[in-house]
Amino acid sequence: MNMKFYNSLAVFIWVYRLNSFSRAAQKLNISQASVSIHLKNIEHYFGKVLFIREGHKISPTEEAVYLSSILADSVDNLEYIVENFSKYTDCIEGRISVGCIVGIPRFWIIPRISSCPEKGIRILNQIYITEQEIIRDVLDGKIDFGIVSSQNNHKNITCIKFFEDKLALMGATRWAGYIDKTDINTAYKSLKSLTWLSYNKELLFTKEYIKSVFQGKSDFIDPYFVLSDLRGLSFAAIAGYGVCVLPKKLFSYSIHKKLLHIIYSSDIEPPFNTYLIYKTTKLNKRMKFFKDAILTDINFFETPYWVNLYGAFPNDWHES
Repeated sequence: MNMKFYNSLAVFIWVYRLNSFSRAAQKLNISQASVSIHLKNIEHYFGKVLFIREGHKISPTEEAVYLSSILADSVDNLEYIVENFSKYTDCIEGRISVGCIVGIPRFWIIPRISSCPEKGIRILNQIYITEQEIIRDVLDGKIDFGIVSSQNNHKNITCIKFFEDKLALMGATRWAGYIDKTDINTAYKSLKSLTWLSYNKELLFTKEYIKSVFQGKSDFIDPYFVLSDLRGLSFAAIAGYGVCVLPKKLFSYSIHKKLLHIIYSSDIEPPFNTYLIYKTTKLNKRMKFFKDAILTDINFFETPYWVNLYGAFPNDWHES
């Protein structure tokens, strides 16, 4: 069985399962015309009609039902054939879907993907509020890649370190005076006097920061403002609405320009690492190209993307 025939069988399975040419095309990231060609190849090979068109609907023939039973003795085998369609295709053109929290594309995706449109790769960025949803959709095959802040050891997921940063407590300078810096215990107690901003209700960044720096809990925090947008959250902090925990490196230029201030310094700087994850069995030529592009080691703040937006940095500036 050659590769093209294998691909055509995989297309047949999706059409059979979804009972739709258009939904199968969307699922496989190919055109509806390509779906029709693959099915014609299968029908020509077997000399049988597999689907009957009835207006906008299709119905499988007895031959289609019989063929599906030959291809898969169980649901697991059927899933295996479907899952491996993209793995064996040589087509680099198509869509890549990436799931992450708001703010990540601006800093970590956009500067690295200039070569993707040249190859006909269309990128769909899907925004999530919680990372658990990202992991779930990667495993379910709803998105190709995810960017998360914790290393994942799931047996079906490949996890690659993507970006390293540190977490810091930030805000306008006036908030520093609310913290009693006599010792770590007084500092922790005075956190209750601050007005808090947060990325989400689960206190992403904040919970990790307080646990690491103060060895304490963050359940006393009821955020004044919840905004699932990293850049927007930094704007709220700059405006003096309250304090928030953010990745230090990402906002180092705002810190350098004295727009944002680190209002509490500690010998402990909690790490904030991000990881690129994908379903191990799903990696195909298109996904590999995107993976290699996005893992390119670049200084984001020196890219033309950033310089064109904000200008070159002064000589005394550094991102650490």
